[in-house]
Amino acid sequence: GTPMSTRSQTKQLKVIKDADLAKHCSKDDLWCIIHGKVYDISQYVERHPGGIDILIDKAAGADASEAFEEIQHSEDARRALQKYVIGFAEGSAEEDWKKLFPNSKEEKKAKCVVS
Repeated sequence: GTPMSTRSQTKQLKVIKDADLAKHCSKDDLWCIIHGKVYDISQYVERHPGGIDILIDKAAGADASEAFEEIQHSEDARRALQKYVIGFAEGSAEEDWKKLFPNSKEEKKAKCVVS
C-alpha cells in the first residue's frame, strides 16, 4: 500500500482550459503545459537554471513540451517539476503524461520483481 504521508500530499487535479492557461503568462504568474499536465511554475521561475527569459518565451501560458524535450532535462528535473502540477490540459490523454518519464514502466517492473 501507499504510506499515508504520500497519499495526503496528492493534489486533486482539475482540467484546465486553454483560455485559463493563457491568462498566466508573466514571470510572477506562469503556467505551462508539459506532456498534457499543467504546471504553475511561478515559484520556480527565479531559480530556473536556464534563466527566466526562456520560460517567458517558450513556456508562459503555452504548451512547452517540445521546448522541454529539446533541452533534454534530467530525470531529477522531471521529478522536481511534479510538485508544481496543478491540473491536466483540456483534451490531453494519459499517453501524453507518460512521455515525461519514458523509462517509468521498466522501473515499475523492476520494483515488482524485488518486492
